[in-house]
Amino acid sequence: MSANLRSRIEAELDRREPVARTANEGSNRAPWRTGAQKRCECCNSVLSAPGFEVIATDDRLTEHIALHDPADALRRYQHARKVLARHEPYDADGDPHGCRYCGEPTDCFDLTDLAESLGLEDR
Repeated sequence: MSANLRSRIEAELDRREPVARTANEGSNRAPWRTGAQKRCECCNSVLSAPGFEVIATDDRLTEHIALHDPADALRRYQHARKVLARHEPYDADGDPHGCRYCGEPTDCFDLTDLAESLGLEDR
């Protein structure tokens, strides 16, 4: 297993998690939502609710952004860390002889898929 792939995944998670954690603290953990779903029928103004409202010129964008709020990102990063923990190399030095979990002799499929999901496949 390549220690390089593991370290790149860990570095990317270390870069992303604090940003999501900081953004999540500001929202009091309330879900993000789109304004289109919370409008008053009589005056079309936005009703107040806990959390952040995402506003953009295109409703398709606002829904996408709201679905990928900081709490969602943190859940995905926590999952990625669990996958990393499960797929430890055979020894603590990152010996490239394989994955302790699945036995793959090189970078296992789960870690290469995880790297791809973080945008690391071409770096």
